[in-house]
Formats: sequence, structure tokens, C-alpha cells
Amino acid sequence: MRKLIYIINLDIKKTVFSIVFLIYSISAYSQGTWDINYISIKALNASFIGKEIRIDFKASNNDTLSGEIKTLGIRRLLSKKDSVSLNVNNKSVEFIEHWKLHVDHGVLADQYLESVTNEVKEKIFIKEMFLESINDDSLIVQAMVCMSNSKSEVKERIVISKSVIKGLLVSKAN
Repeated sequence: MRKLIYIINLDIKKTVFSIVFLIYSISAYSQGTWDINYISIKALNASFIGKEIRIDFKASNNDTLSGEIKTLGIRRLLSKKDSVSLNVNNKSVEFIEHWKLHVDHGVLADQYLESVTNEVKEKIFIKEMFLESINDDSLIVQAMVCMSNSKSEVKERIVISKSVIKGLLVSKAN
């Protein structure tokens, strides 16, 4: 009888251990990840040409950074929504940054620019940008531009002065 009770207790302990182990294992797999790296404008080089990017614009001329940016620092850097004027469809359009960072993850595809200019009748969104070229004082990007009431996107070549850029977001997969 004691042997039977011992075997039952051992089976209960194994079962409880297995359940606890599974619970902790499942929570480890459900954690989010950061798909984003932050590159300062000074660290930008030709290896990023052709890659999908998002641009973090300066709030002012004094808004600069130096050194490597860690994942936790990205959230602090993107806490403000800066604005910038870009030439789209041969018109100067004011855009504001939209950063969507979740508690446990950040994804490059969630970041975009939205127009805030009153002269443009409908909202313009820039949801994707690909770095085309770099020169001493500017970046040239291929941007996917879409209007708020249209599902179609138009590829637009945009020249952006480096003087208004603080850094870039790139996917870690790239």
C-alpha cells in the first residue's frame, strides 16, 4: 500500500512539474521582438542602399545624437512626433511622424508619415521608403505614397536633406 501511495505521489509531482514547465515555456514563446535597428545619420553608408527605411527627423538643428543606439533607447528617441516638409507631387507638403511601438515589440512596417498641410485636400501617407542613393548633403528615397481615400500607392522619388535627419530605422532582417 505504501508503495502505491509513493507511486501516486511521484506521478502527481511529475504532472505538476510538467504543467509548470509548459506554462513557463509558452510564455517564453509569446514574447515580442524588436524588428527595428536605429542608425544615426552619421553612421549611414552605402550598405543601406536598396533597403527599406523610415526616417527620424530632427525636432530642431540641435537635435543630434552620437554613438550606438540600443533597443531600449529607440523608444525614447521616438517619443516625439517631429514634422518635416517634403516635396511630393511637385508640392511642398508638411508631414508628421507616426511611431507605433508596442509594449514588447516594434516593427518597421508600423511606422509612417502623415500629411498635416491644409493646402492638400486629402491626407497623404508615406508608409514605405527605400533608400535609393546617398550623397554628401542628401538622401534620395523611393517612397510609396498613398492618399487617404485611395487604396492605390504611387512610387515617388523624394530628395531629403541630411540636415533635417537625425537617424533612420531599418529592419534587423536586412
